[in-house]
Amino acid sequence: MHDLLRDMGRQIVYVESPTDPEKRSRLWRHEEVFDILAKRKGTEAVKGLALEFPRK
Repeated sequence: MHDLLRDMGRQIVYVESPTDPEKRSRLWRHEEVFDILAKRKGTEAVKGLALEFPRK
């Protein structure tokens, strides 16, 4: 059930701006997060980042 809610939330956020991730309120795809941070393209629309780092 939790996975379904997560996926539904991600779909809602994706619809905010399908082609411009920097305009979405939340980011979770590593490629998009890295690109936005590396190029400093973030906006006030971004409210949260969800990243997982491997444990050493």
